[in-house]
Amino acid sequence: MKIIKTAKYLRKEAVERWNKVPGSFSIEINIGEEGNLFDITNDIDLSGQLQSAIIKDVSTIPIRLDSEDQIELVIDFESTGYRDPGSMHGGPDQLGWPPEGDDERIVTNVTLIVNGKPIGELSDEVKKTIEGEYEDIINEIDLDYDSEEDLRVDYEYDLRKDEPGRFGHL
Repeated sequence: MKIIKTAKYLRKEAVERWNKVPGSFSIEINIGEEGNLFDITNDIDLSGQLQSAIIKDVSTIPIRLDSEDQIELVIDFESTGYRDPGSMHGGPDQLGWPPEGDDERIVTNVTLIVNGKPIGELSDEVKKTIEGEYEDIINEIDLDYDSEEDLRVDYEYDLRKDEPGRFGHL
């Protein structure tokens, strides 16, 4: 009888792949005199589309915001992709290949925090708008791609029931 057991070992490969690596950042929002919203973290005005989406979501929450409130949006996202460092070695017929990679980052959650208290999650419309308007900022955030789970590889080994002293007799 053959028993197969799976063990986890770490192995670093030349091509690194990752799936759903989490990332997060936050922006502080200020309400102007005329009710306009400003991103004071990045010193930019929020677009009309993003302002209206946020205001629409906030209008469904039983809270009234004013210019004295400390408003923060916590944006969570996930990254899936790969990175190949390339190679200068390839033998006489192959010259190697250049480095390449791809990294797709998707906003998964936007949480509204007012005066240090989480109020609620904002809609998919806000997520998609932030994903588009803050794409450069999201892509600049360094993530921990090299977590232990991402480098885990399965190896199989056999244990035989009839090995002396291993399992005894049934």
